[in-house]
Amino acid sequence: MSQPIEIDAPRNWRATCGRIGWAGLAIATTVVVVTVIEVFLAGVGLALGAGMSGEEAAGIMLRMWITLGVVAAIAVLSIIALRWGLLAASMPVLIVLYIFVNGRLTTAS
Repeated sequence: MSQPIEIDAPRNWRATCGRIGWAGLAIATTVVVVTVIEVFLAGVGLALGAGMSGEEAAGIMLRMWITLGVVAAIAVLSIIALRWGLLAASMPVLIVLYIFVNGRLTTAS
């Protein structure tokens, strides 16, 4: 009549780090895609004679630096937690961010 109650085993710390890393990588990838689109549209606007203000360019660069730090932290977290799939997924995002951070945005208008 009575069935034993199943108790979920607690997650180990590696599984928890993996879940946090994947969630952070999803958010960071979304930020990178939105920023790449924004920079592309700003480049098209610059080619058509418009421009962006210095504050807009500084805001984009700050966002890229912060996202670079987050993705670098995710890469370190994935190495510590031995989540090699997460590390492999974070490396292309880290490379794209590194390229964008080392570039300079023009504010010519």
